[in-house]
Amino acid sequence: MQKHTKQGYISKIKSDNFLTKKNNTGSISIPCLIFFLMFCYAGFELFKIAKSWRNLVTSQLIIDQCVAHYVKEIQENLNAIEQLNKKIIWNRHALLVSSLAPQIKVALKVSLNSLVVLQNIKIATHKKIQIQWILQSECKKQSSPIASLPIKNLPWIRPPNDLIGQRPLKWAKEPNFQFHIQNYLNKRHSAATIKRGGNVSNEIWSAHWEEPFANHFNIRTSIH
Repeated sequence: MQKHTKQGYISKIKSDNFLTKKNNTGSISIPCLIFFLMFCYAGFELFKIAKSWRNLVTSQLIIDQCVAHYVKEIQENLNAIEQLNKKIIWNRHALLVSSLAPQIKVALKVSLNSLVVLQNIKIATHKKIQIQWILQSECKKQSSPIASLPIKNLPWIRPPNDLIGQRPLKWAKEPNFQFHIQNYLNKRHSAATIKRGGNVSNEIWSAHWEEPFANHFNIRTSIH
């Protein structure tokens, strides 16, 4: 009788120890599960942030390359127009020399008209660039549309012909006139300025990166 009582007592102790261990295991696994879920959530949020930054950086690269492409094209076209204007002025001065032979004057007249035709082609090229810029035809490497501010018209006008013939372009804007090139994609924007080298007499056009006009698109002004 005592033997059975002793064995029963031992069995009860083992059973109690088993339940204690089981309860202890359950109490430990719950905090571990909570920690694991928090870790997974934090990792998911970090992945979302990294993906968002990747999209922003990609968008910034696209619009920077787009602005650089058009700025280079506009700058080269403007400088070509200026160089042609110099040649037209020189040609007109040569026509004023009365001692020139008639054949030379005829050749200079033909040269003058050819220079004006070339210059008019460059003027038409600027209009083509304006349209391409609005349509962003050179920058559609992604599905999202790119918004852009219009490019200004050229700052010159051509006066009517005089007794010599066709006349060079004449500056018709304020001395500090400049082109502002800006576009926008996915909350990012890029901008550059093309201007003369300080005054109207300096015909060399230069380009510089510029702070965007954020109020036009109601967006942030930096990538940070």
